[in-house]
Amino acid sequence: MKKKKLSISDVARATGVSVTTVSLVLNDKGVGRISPGIIRKVKDYAKKVGYMPNPLVRKRNANTSRVFGVLVEDIASSVQSEFVSHLGKIMRQRGHHIVIVSMDGETAAGERLLLLLQEKEMDGYVLMGFEHVERALRRIVDAKKPVVLYDCQSAGLNLPTYSTDHRSAVVDAIHKHFRTHPNSRLGMIAYSSNTSRIREVLAGYMQVMDLHSHDVLIKKLPATLNDAEIENQIDGFVRDNRLDAVLFATEQLARIGARIIKKAQILTWEQDTRSIAENMTESLLKQFRR
Repeated sequence: MKKKKLSISDVARATGVSVTTVSLVLNDKGVGRISPGIIRKVKDYAKKVGYMPNPLVRKRNANTSRVFGVLVEDIASSVQSEFVSHLGKIMRQRGHHIVIVSMDGETAAGERLLLLLQEKEMDGYVLMGFEHVERALRRIVDAKKPVVLYDCQSAGLNLPTYSTDHRSAVVDAIHKHFRTHPNSRLGMIAYSSNTSRIREVLAGYMQVMDLHSHDVLIKKLPATLNDAEIENQIDGFVRDNRLDAVLFATEQLARIGARIIKKAQILTWEQDTRSIAENMTESLLKQFRR
């Protein structure tokens, strides 16, 4: 009688783990996600019984539909909503899909939300910046998962990074404002955050204010405040400084501010999200072809 060829399910049953775990281990994708003991147990058993992953299956899987986790700072932001809309359409055109998770402006929650995506075993990730992002990125790199960053720095990990030039966009918006309102008292309101986007927006604001010899008026708010508390802080800042115009570092703050600011002008700046989404998609899929 011809001996039955072992399947991946046989290896999983014999070692007491899932088929997914066996696949990750034997395709060298388990480091950082599976304990060293389990990796050793699965590899030792596979070697003992002579089981090897089917190379034809592995080749086919390289062309199958993939699911990517997308972590954005605030999905209610028109810019970020537009970005994920472009990204989703481009991915679907190529036979892939995205799962979107929003921090809702709470960048301190980013690491926890990313862990939720990782538990769903995404094929790759698109990430915006959040607190302690470097630690989270190292886990993804160790797990050998493709990742691209949007408005986020990779702390020397040499990861593909795409971003809007927020500093230049803010500089252009303020220059345009001062051309028609040269004596305007312009304030900046931002979250107390170290994300690259916040830093760029603040740097652009201070650059132009110094150039025009205007007072630098900045209000930094803790991300833990609720909407009512943010409204009170904005109202007090605008009144106390007799502001004619306000530049918000995030759209979430701008939406809240628009509810209470009656006289001061709210400045905005443009961002090209479609080209960023196209470049990100190509970068992610390219990592599977290496």
